[in-house]
Amino acid sequence: MPRVARHDGTELGRPALQAAIVAVEGRRIQVYGLHTHWPITPSLAHARDEALHAAAALARDSTLPVVLLGDLNLTPYSPPFDRLLGDGRLRDAMQGRGWQPTWQAGFWPLALRIDHVLASPGLCVDDATVGPAVGSDHRPVLARLRL
Repeated sequence: MPRVARHDGTELGRPALQAAIVAVEGRRIQVYGLHTHWPITPSLAHARDEALHAAAALARDSTLPVVLLGDLNLTPYSPPFDRLLGDGRLRDAMQGRGWQPTWQAGFWPLALRIDHVLASPGLCVDDATVGPAVGSDHRPVLARLRL
């Protein structure tokens, strides 16, 4: 059973990052689940960006292949997203798959993709798509990754 560690990373008193090492066919993968703060004020935007910066450093410094996933509360078109990919040496599993919103997907004026699956160079993305409604205002990102 993987051991899960929780990390706040923002000093707001709520864990934003969970980490586990999982074994897949005898090979280990570092998995980070991240839920950043909704950036509705400058301080919350700063907290989100700090959590992204911390996650990028963890991904970059990992000796294992990394999957970083979750509600990152930013679109793939934002500068902090570009910094996360570059600093963390990650790629977006949904890159090149068109506009597929994950949040408010049923309300087109506000529909955005803010939920992500990111992978390090040690992993190949075979497929990725946004899944169906599951009873939340978010839709899941479904990604098939290969070592």
